[in-house]
Amino acid sequence: DKTEILPDEEIENNLKIILNLKNGGTSQALLTAQNNSKDREVALRFLENLIISVHDALKNNNAEFSTNDLKKILKSLQKTYTTIKTTNVAVRFALENLFLNLF
Repeated sequence: DKTEILPDEEIENNLKIILNLKNGGTSQALLTAQNNSKDREVALRFLENLIISVHDALKNNNAEFSTNDLKKILKSLQKTYTTIKTTNVAVRFALENLFLNLF
């Protein structure tokens, strides 16, 4: 099982997305969900990239987030990823729920 490697710049951008979700409130959460829920594959790819980025931040002790925050975020991302991949859930609803409850 090979873990995909993302460029550092993409990891930084993904962590900025999560930081914006943390600081941006409801409107940011709903907008991010809307922009990444056009289809199931797009949503899954987006979540995969966020998961990889959070995993990297955990490994490298990212200063923007506490370890506990990162672990909670990672667990939530993985749970939503699995839900979208294995059920017929409405993708946008699943992402909205994830982003509104991330912190």
